[in-house]
Amino acid sequence: MDDSEAILQAVKLMQAADVMVAVYDPEDRLRLANDAFCQAWHIAAREQPLWSELMRRNFHARRGTVINTPDFENWLLSTQARRGKSGFRAFETDLHDGRWLWMTETTDARGWMLCAATDITAIRTDERSLRQDRDAALRAAQTDELTGIPGRRFVMSKLEEILRVCGERKEVAACLAVLDIDNFKYINDRFGHVVGDAILKNFANTVHQLVRKTDVFGRVGGRNSSCCFPARCRKKRKRL
Repeated sequence: MDDSEAILQAVKLMQAADVMVAVYDPEDRLRLANDAFCQAWHIAAREQPLWSELMRRNFHARRGTVINTPDFENWLLSTQARRGKSGFRAFETDLHDGRWLWMTETTDARGWMLCAATDITAIRTDERSLRQDRDAALRAAQTDELTGIPGRRFVMSKLEEILRVCGERKEVAACLAVLDIDNFKYINDRFGHVVGDAILKNFANTVHQLVRKTDVFGRVGGRNSSCCFPARCRKKRKRL
């Protein structure tokens, strides 16, 4: 059996599986999904939406993933800022059709992501609520309340992980950029903290649109502090 035949058989097996499976490219665009995944998230045949587009339209149609938030765009920014930042992560989520899923995301160094979801609806409701509360508390602890991007705890944990990987593997390098808004204290003093907060939110959203899925971008300080993002690079150093 050659490689092309093996790939064909793998795709056939994926299509026949009850597990929901999908592959996203480094731009976070859906490239491959089996029927179970498409049915759960209402994806048409041959459709390849961006993950953000899929989440947005399903949120407004009240289908797919249950997203409990009064501000979808802020939720999207916060979630994208954490999505794909680890080689592997697992979490639980629920769908509007009543199913409860155990999801895994496996991301390679280039940003390609394999998503797999298993139906775990049989777990008791009280246990499910406890798990949801725990996950919400963890997300809150790692998120900057004002901007919605990862906070100091998340950024520093990823920086420690990058330093550890760089120390273990000589072919891996990384770079760190610390960003600061000039004269920000003057803006707060002259126009007030409401304007200053709006500038920080806009700044965070603008930078977030420019970084890659595998980059980590977050806010490490307080009201007048800078944002920073460590970016993982392979084989050679790259300038940001």
